[in-house]
Amino acid sequence: MDLFEYLNNIIAFFKLPIWGYLIRGILFIVIIVWLAFVYWTYRDAKLRNTSAIFWAVIVFLFNYLGLIIYLILRPPEY
Repeated sequence: MDLFEYLNNIIAFFKLPIWGYLIRGILFIVIIVWLAFVYWTYRDAKLRNTSAIFWAVIVFLFNYLGLIIYLILRPPEY
């Protein structure tokens, strides 16, 4: 088996439909986690009497970075 045929077999393996389903599934899970972070941030900011909409938008726009910024800057619990 020559190198060209070997590379074609590898490429054919990754063109199987299961890889597309796998990528879509992972993307779906990432989007659900992202939206859960937005909801949690909104709810937590509202319980701490801060600007809930502002922090939810920050987390929505900046994703994990926005969540980390919120966790650093959020006020203490009362």
